[in-house]
Amino acid sequence: MLALAITQAGSYIRKTRRLDTYLDTLRSHRKRLLRKQPDIGNEYTSSTYAAFDLSFQTLPTKTQELLKLCAFLHHSDIPVSLFQHSTESGFATYTVLDDFPPPDSDKAVIQKLKEILGSTWDEVEFQEIVESATRASFIHVSTDGLFYAVHPLLQMYIKDCSSQEDNREYARATTQLILGAIRPVEGSNARFWQLLPHATKIPQSVQSENMAHALAFYKLYHPLGDWKTCRELLETAFYQVQQDHGLKHKSSMWVMCKLGNALHSCGQLEKAEKMEREVLALRLEILGPRHPDTIQAMGNLAATLHSRGQLDEAEKMKREVLALQLEILGPRHPGTISAMTKLANTLYQRDRLEEAEKIEREILSLRHEILGKRHPESLNASYSLCKTLCKGGQLEEAATLLQETIGICTEEFGKDDRRTLKYKEFLKLIVPNQPV
Repeated sequence: MLALAITQAGSYIRKTRRLDTYLDTLRSHRKRLLRKQPDIGNEYTSSTYAAFDLSFQTLPTKTQELLKLCAFLHHSDIPVSLFQHSTESGFATYTVLDDFPPPDSDKAVIQKLKEILGSTWDEVEFQEIVESATRASFIHVSTDGLFYAVHPLLQMYIKDCSSQEDNREYARATTQLILGAIRPVEGSNARFWQLLPHATKIPQSVQSENMAHALAFYKLYHPLGDWKTCRELLETAFYQVQQDHGLKHKSSMWVMCKLGNALHSCGQLEKAEKMEREVLALRLEILGPRHPDTIQAMGNLAATLHSRGQLDEAEKMKREVLALQLEILGPRHPGTISAMTKLANTLYQRDRLEEAEKIEREILSLRHEILGKRHPESLNASYSLCKTLCKGGQLEEAATLLQETIGICTEEFGKDDRRTLKYKEFLKLIVPNQPV
């Protein structure tokens, strides 16, 4: 069928002599063009779409419906796990905030997906559906069997030969299929990376058409660092939650907090600071200064102030955070050690090197004691102390400590690990002629 499509294209270009405009013409009139029978030789007697019709209409109903779902995904690297994980979750949208559950409109779409893919995951039955499509060369399976691909021409055929109502139905079902596969995961984000190209095929307006869906998609984009999309989804969510609950509700403050982080990560620091000051004021008023959410809000604002170069206020706020963490959590808690690290960073930027060094030595000692010398956090703490020692002119101690750090990192993670390479590059700056 691909050969037939190429033949049709060649026939059109031969007649019109317009290679330069063919793609634009195809985009505007593809249904008419691909329904047209080629008038070149006797080998091809049907149009591209007519050839698709002959094969597609003979497929089992469930196989046709699976291909209609695939028409609204990215054409390549469609993970089998998308169908499995979504089926196992009942195709349900993940609830991020309890007071914004999935809309009732999800139910009919979920029922449609269950009719196609089943209420429980059945590997054998699913592979039978796929096998019918592979025999017709509509689905190509990767050598490891974990991914599928469909030709973009097939996707065009399915959309062009379906009514607008059917296209809306299957586009909505595909959206729900992806929503069903979005769940928090521990460790690697590989599963989310696999979903990303398919999620981005869904228009932003569809992803954010209601609060529950917008927040579920946010949970996909956040761990992947797509801050622009996070910001856009959260801005829509903020408008909705503010309308429903006002600013003082816990859900409103949660969305504001996440939106402030996204604005910061997008480089919109002035807007981030404004949002984070509002969040901190609200949490101080409602929760008090010792509540974990208030301390978190203080830390977020301090980080934004640091990024904006307002180091005096940033340092003051980071000292407040550290004092509260020491009092509430104690000196060995990860939150306290994190607050120490952030304060030391601001002191380093302000050239308060003696105090920064003192704190970083405490951090390194705690990391070694709690996590051991070979833990990544211990290596990070060692590297931070090396930088401070170097900036303070203590090059010999910095080089010795850094060489030890490089040795451990190489043993644990390999000579080509990004941390190992970063540490080696820094050592070259301290001791230019030192072999590493």
